Amino acid sequence: MLIHPGHHLGDAWFHVEPGGLAHAFYLVCPDDVPRHTAWDIAHATSTDLVGWELHGTVIERGTDHEWDGGCLATGSVLATDDGYLLAYTARWDEPRVATGLATSPDLFTWTKHPDNPVSTPGAGYVTNRPWQGRPGTHWRDPFLRRDGAGRLQQLVTAARTDLADDASGTVAVVTQSSGRWDVGGPLAVDAVTREVECPQVIEVDGAWFLVFSTWPHLFADAVRAEHGPRLRPGTYAMVGDGPDGPFRFAHPEPIVPADHRDQPYAGQLIPFGGGHVLIGTVWRDDGPDLLCDPILVTRDGDGLRGR
Repeated sequence: MLIHPGHHLGDAWFHVEPGGLAHAFYLVCPDDVPRHTAWDIAHATSTDLVGWELHGTVIERGTDHEWDGGCLATGSVLATDDGYLLAYTARWDEPRVATGLATSPDLFTWTKHPDNPVSTPGAGYVTNRPWQGRPGTHWRDPFLRRDGAGRLQQLVTAARTDLADDASGTVAVVTQSSGRWDVGGPLAVDAVTREVECPQVIEVDGAWFLVFSTWPHLFADAVRAEHGPRLRPGTYAMVGDGPDGPFRFAHPEPIVPADHRDQPYAGQLIPFGGGHVLIGTVWRDDGPDLLCDPILVTRDGDGLRGR
């Protein structure tokens, strides 16, 4: 497991080099300030996803007048032809929420992109509907990938203005074209929750899945009425017809079973050792926060199961 002494931990995302060295990038703040108010981004490496070498903070919040002067939030890493790209969120709970980029030649040293921020909520996503302390407009957790034409994309946690509030959670598609990032329509996902946090589209054993996290009270009223006892805080999966969906909520239970010793949130699937494992964050009041040890995940028909 990964523990950062003297610090709270937030969401994490990962990149595994061809030689097997795994890199974790994770939100971190001193444990004498409240979680989710002052995140920076730290880095650690591992050869087995169990023992981690800490490398400290690699991306810090900007000053108050800069675009990323507020609390940072989740992102992702992608290899490019000339190095690596890291996407992340700034001011996640503010009206000025945005995503930005950093570049690196080696995954250890990062430089914020001069064109930041690269995306803000577009038409159809500015909801201005705060609910129980959640942001009025969701725009965070960019997941980097390439589309079928090789263009860079960010899949961003968002909400649709044309859906009922309790089922408005979606994943916006932002595509790079001619040096700019254009906000497009959302992925086709079942309307089941207010928030599709930390989205990740990944192929497992020949099937495509949208992996995401959410909380029981954020599910749509109809979903809670039908599946209430099976809903838990955690990481879920929707099965899709392909990398662009449509994605269906076929299993109303988290990937990690209820009797597992760890119940992580914001889990991400990591291709490792010829299979897939899940690592997520465990928040604790009676000890330090941690990133859990890897949980083996396999496909179970149109779902994913951890063990």
